[in-house]
Amino acid sequence: MNIIFETQFGSHIYGTNTHNSDIDYKGVYIANYKDIILNRVKDSIVTTTKKDKSEGVRNQAGDIDREYKELRKFLNDAMNGQTYALDMLYTPFDFWISWNEVWWNIRAERDRFLSKSMNAFLGYIRQQTGKYAMKGTRMEAVITTMKYLSKVDSSAMLQTVWDDIPKSEFVYIKEYESLVNKEKVMIPMLSILEKKFQKNVKVKFVLEVLEKFFKEFGGRSELAMQNQGVDWKAISHAYRACYQLIDIAQEGEIIFPLREAEYVTKVKKGEVSYKDVVQNELPELMNVAMTLINNSKLPSKVDRTYWDNFIVNVYMNKND
Repeated sequence: MNIIFETQFGSHIYGTNTHNSDIDYKGVYIANYKDIILNRVKDSIVTTTKKDKSEGVRNQAGDIDREYKELRKFLNDAMNGQTYALDMLYTPFDFWISWNEVWWNIRAERDRFLSKSMNAFLGYIRQQTGKYAMKGTRMEAVITTMKYLSKVDSSAMLQTVWDDIPKSEFVYIKEYESLVNKEKVMIPMLSILEKKFQKNVKVKFVLEVLEKFFKEFGGRSELAMQNQGVDWKAISHAYRACYQLIDIAQEGEIIFPLREAEYVTKVKKGEVSYKDVVQNELPELMNVAMTLINNSKLPSKVDRTYWDNFIVNVYMNKND
């Protein structure tokens, strides 16, 4: 591999490592023309010292993982706001292992990856928060909507009943941007815990989605309220990502180690009560982070043309 960058990664960077933490390394490499033309390029190359490689088996203390992303994949992920990519771009020099001019040029323009439309980053926070931080009022919104829809004609179009669905801060009708005949237009949708439904879907479809959602998260939420069945590592990642997003909005960069590392580590160890703290604090922190991003001076989206040209220039120069 033509490696252009390699660095230590993970909890040691965040300042949340414990005696059980494994050691992670990430890097970026450039594929050669031959592999690109023959479609033999791997987006990601992973090596590990973990003895038991079965799915779901976590690393133990001392295990070492190395992952290398192909340059085009890495830059695309960075443009989409993937957390790992942004973490690498803001990792302090002290953790760098090797790098060259290509990486240095990317890093010099790293601010170009920051925008209000970091969908992957925002999605990661929603996913991690949604798994365990389902406040009673949020689940109640789902249950109330399901009860109402179960009493109407399941073959009816949603538009015929959505005005009568009980509304709340988690259930409302709002216009969202959508592609219609390849053109961006604003269309009204019913939002239920940020799950969006267009007016021309059937009630039956909405019910199926909500029932699946409740089945997956309802029981888990009840266990979480009793401090049972909580993946504290996942929760700590959600906190970490929220704090990083706040840094991006307020400082224009991600600061490592995290200024909130001590608290995130306590969460990671399960030393914070879910019922008394997390179920209220985490959703509120997520809302603060997203509000700050939306109100920030960041551009609305990433300038993809710049990075497209950058990729072309790198590969042309490399293969002259």
